Amino acid sequence: MYLEVFGNTLLRDITAALMKDVSKRALRSIGFGEGILGRIVDFSSEMKSREKDFVEEQVKHWVKDTSVCHVQEHWTHRVRLEMAERYDNRDNIVDWDFNFGLRTTPTA
Repeated sequence: MYLEVFGNTLLRDITAALMKDVSKRALRSIGFGEGILGRIVDFSSEMKSREKDFVEEQVKHWVKDTSVCHVQEHWTHRVRLEMAERYDNRDNIVDWDFNFGLRTTPTA
C-alpha cells in the first residue's frame, strides 16, 4: 500500500479507504491533539496559525475526497500525441524500440 500511495495516481478501493481513515486521524491530531501524533507534537505551539490552517485544509481535502481527475483519459491523450501514427501498435512499440532503435551507451 505504501508504494501504491506514493507511486500511483490510481488507488485500489481498499487503499483509498485506508488513506481516508489515516487522513481523519491526522486531522484530529492537528486540530485537537488526539492520538499518538497529537501527544508527540503540539501543533498549536510548534506552528504558526497560518501554517496550521494550511496543513489542516490539505488534510481536509484528502478526507473529503472530492477531487476529480480523469487520469486514464489524460494518459491516453498524452500517449496518442507522443506516438502519433504508431499508436495503434503501441503494445509492440516498446519491444521494437528496445531491440532495434534505442541505445543507452555510445558505440565505439
